[in-house]
Amino acid sequence: MKRVSTRFPNLLQSFSAHKATGKLPGATNSAWPEAREPDPLPARAPVLKLRKNRPPFRGADMLEALRAKVWVVLHWVRKVAALFGPVAEERVVFYQANWYFPHLRHPRTFNEKVCHRKLFRPAPMSEILADKYAVREYVSRRGYPEILNEILLLTDNPEEINFDKLPRQFAVKATHGSGWNILVRDKGNVSQREVIDQCRLWLAKSYGASHREFYYHKIKPAILIERFLSDGRRGVPLDYKFHMFHGKCRLIMVDYDRFSCHTRTIYNERWEPLPFRIKYPQGVVECRPATLESMLEISEVLARGMDFARIDLYSPGEGRIFFGEITLTPGAGFARFLPNPEWDHRLGSLW
Repeated sequence: MKRVSTRFPNLLQSFSAHKATGKLPGATNSAWPEAREPDPLPARAPVLKLRKNRPPFRGADMLEALRAKVWVVLHWVRKVAALFGPVAEERVVFYQANWYFPHLRHPRTFNEKVCHRKLFRPAPMSEILADKYAVREYVSRRGYPEILNEILLLTDNPEEINFDKLPRQFAVKATHGSGWNILVRDKGNVSQREVIDQCRLWLAKSYGASHREFYYHKIKPAILIERFLSDGRRGVPLDYKFHMFHGKCRLIMVDYDRFSCHTRTIYNERWEPLPFRIKYPQGVVECRPATLESMLEISEVLARGMDFARIDLYSPGEGRIFFGEITLTPGAGFARFLPNPEWDHRLGSLW
C-alpha cells in the first residue's frame, strides 16, 4: 500500500472523492450521469413477494387445481376417444362433468341412466315429446288442453315474423332444441333483425349432435312464438320441474330467475327441501304453492306409462297452470350432483 500511494499519489484521494460524490474520477456530467436512486421494482415484484409469503394451499384449493389440470388433459383425451365412437367419447365427457367413471351399459346412478337412454334405449315417442309443437297434441290427448299456452305464430321462415302484429311482450322458441328461447318483454327495445338472425341460426343447427341426444334429429325445425307468461311478482314465473319415476313424483326442482341470476331449490314430493343441489346455486325456500296438488296430478297423468320423465309446469298465480315441456334426458346426463353423488345414486335406484 505504501508503494501504490507513492506511485499514484492522487488515486486514493480521487476514489475517496468519488465515494462521496458518486462520480468516477475524471468523468464529466455529460459523459456519466450523476448517481441516482435505483429504479423501482416492476409491478410484478410485489406479486411474487405475496406468492412467496402466502399461506399453503388448503385441501379444497389443491383439489380444484388438480381437477382443472385433469380437465385439460381430458379435453384432449376426448378428441382421441371420439375416434373410437360415441360411447367412448361419452365416457370421457361424463367423467369431465360428474367426476366419476360411468357404467353406461349397466347403469346405476341417475346420470348414468340418462346417458344409457341416449345411447342405447331411447324412450318411446322421444321425437314427439321433445318437439315443442308436437307435444301439445300429446298433452291435449291426455286431457289437459287448457294448460297449453297461446300460440301467436308457427313458422319455418323467420322472415315471416311480423313484429307489428305481435303484442308488446311474447316468447320465441325453437321447436327442435332445449334452452333456445328469447323472452321479449318490450318489443320496442329489441332489435327485430337480431331476433330474426338468431332464429335463422337455430334453424340451421341440429341440437342433439353435441350431447348425442340423437332423437332431436327427427324433429322438424321450426320457430314457435307464444304469449309471454308473467306472474306479476318476478316477471318470469317459477319453473316447476317434476321428476316422475314410473308415474310417481319423487323430486321437484324449482328454478328462479332463469334468464338472469339463475338459482335452484330442490324438494321432495311433500315439499320438504333436500340437502343437495344440481348445477345451479342454492335458491331460497318458498312456501308450498297453492296449486301443488293440481300440478302433481297433471304430472302423473302426463308421465303415465314412462319409467322416467321430467314434466315442466308454470303456475304464475290466480290458480293458473301452464305446460312448459317434457324432458327425457335432463342435462344430457352431465348435470353434476353437489356436494357429492349420493343423491345421484338414490335417484338412480328409483328409475
